Amino acid sequence: MKQNRIAKALLLSAAVSLVAAPVSYAADTPSAKQQAEAVEAKINSLTNNSTAEQVNEVRQAYNALSSEAQALVASEALNKLRAAEARIQNAQEQAEKKAKEDAWAIEAMINRLTYSSSKEAVFAVKNAYDGLSVLAKGYVSNSSYLYLTRLLQEIAKQEAAIAAAKASAAAFDRYMVNVTRQSSGTVLANARSYYNRLSYEAKQYVTTLSKLERLEQAYGKNPSGPPKQPTHPNTKQEDLTGIVGTDSKSKPVPLSYIPDNEFGTVVSGSTDLQFVRSGDELFAYIPSDIIYYQQEPITITASNGVNVKLPITDLKGLSGTVAVSLTIENDKFYFSVRSRGNDVTFRDYAEIVIPKKELKVSTNAIIYQTEGKLKRTRVPLKVEKDAFVVKTKTSGDFVASTIESAVNYSDIAGDPNAHYINELGRRGVLTGASGSSYLPTKSVTRADFAVMLARAASLTSSSPTPFNDVRGKAYAKEVQALHEKGIMPGSGRVYYNANGQMTRQQAAVILDRYLAYLGVDVYQISRAGNLHYTDVYMLTEAEQKSIALMDTLDIFTPSANGEFRPHANLTRSEMARILYITMELADLL
Repeated sequence: MKQNRIAKALLLSAAVSLVAAPVSYAADTPSAKQQAEAVEAKINSLTNNSTAEQVNEVRQAYNALSSEAQALVASEALNKLRAAEARIQNAQEQAEKKAKEDAWAIEAMINRLTYSSSKEAVFAVKNAYDGLSVLAKGYVSNSSYLYLTRLLQEIAKQEAAIAAAKASAAAFDRYMVNVTRQSSGTVLANARSYYNRLSYEAKQYVTTLSKLERLEQAYGKNPSGPPKQPTHPNTKQEDLTGIVGTDSKSKPVPLSYIPDNEFGTVVSGSTDLQFVRSGDELFAYIPSDIIYYQQEPITITASNGVNVKLPITDLKGLSGTVAVSLTIENDKFYFSVRSRGNDVTFRDYAEIVIPKKELKVSTNAIIYQTEGKLKRTRVPLKVEKDAFVVKTKTSGDFVASTIESAVNYSDIAGDPNAHYINELGRRGVLTGASGSSYLPTKSVTRADFAVMLARAASLTSSSPTPFNDVRGKAYAKEVQALHEKGIMPGSGRVYYNANGQMTRQQAAVILDRYLAYLGVDVYQISRAGNLHYTDVYMLTEAEQKSIALMDTLDIFTPSANGEFRPHANLTRSEMARILYITMELADLL
């Protein structure tokens, strides 16, 4: 009986606790009235200046109320909320209406433009478009926007043509500096030929034509030799009548006397070609006459610090005007050199200097040239104080990839070449590593040596390889590229000996050819007879010369006992050092 009473008491206690718990929870939760009052306060805080986001936030708070709480919100408050929403909707409708009207007005302005419209007219429309709201720009049709963009590009091309014409004229004026009254008829004929090949636009900016014409006139009177110096009208003070002054816009008058200092007007800095900007694109033309007469690399500069240098030897093999463009966007850029509608491929490197403020990427980065979505090829990059210096031999799309830290190999601690190993690993140049191990004491194979040299200079080949032991291998393109360029030929006609080990002497000979291919002046070395190594005199003279070059350029680490160890296998640690120094000498780092 007692046990039954105890059991009933326990059940009653549990039931009471279950009933009491909700009562305690409800006491901590705002009542429906309190919730309604909180929403009313938010509604009453709205003003005529409240934004759409603020009004929408209050509406969401009201919608979140229970039906009981919503019924407790005063009708005056609800009316105020509805009025605020109506005001916002009306404002949005008015803004949308104005945006459409503004967009239609701009479209009408764009459609009135033609390819013969003046630069001022086109830029007036561009400025009007730029002044549109984001909403209004969305209502301008794509076709109208693209048409305006094409007009702006056409203006940029015209300005680039004018800049090229001025550069051609300045180059001719500079050429005429060395054409004097002592010049022969051949020199005068060459000068006339130079002038005749200038474009019509370039001729309009030439300032030394009158000098050429007077020299030709004087020479015509003396066909047997150079023109004679007429008697000077004033032996005390040279008569410079008719000389074109820097600020003179008048046509010089004919002059029989031709003083030595009649050099014409050469505008400072005008011989460098200039990029013209169209949106994010930099654009320039290189006239054929500049390519024909110039012996140094062609340099094109831009006001934002961009600088492009193109190898003159490759340009001389082209015909007609060359178009160059560079578009930079965040961490990517597109570079193009075209002649007669075709992309130009260079044998020597083209150099692109991009200020750090223009290419939005960390200095701890590498540059890849992309081909499609999957293929990426690393290109030579050097980071200077204020700019990235990129080298390439082809047009294409490029992207910068930031590497946060150097590659950490687990087996190079204490290795004297650890710095070189990490740096080349970070740049994606090294090959042959096994997981996190670099294997620094392992000998370098011919295949690994070829791959690392090819990667360092971005060399590859699409030609089929003749070597049976290379065909179908992952390194076939790199091996073939070095074979084609005569840097590292095979061991036979159809055998490359890809797995053969490289000796230090073989590496020296190959690096000699590699440096020459990269344009490093290898002729300033000491003669082979000056070698101080005690173990190289049984080698051929050519091999000794290559070792002398390595010694002069401090590429190989000399032995303490005065030996070069020509027949010793090259280790992977040594390879990292010699490749890094070679890349520095070739300006690839």
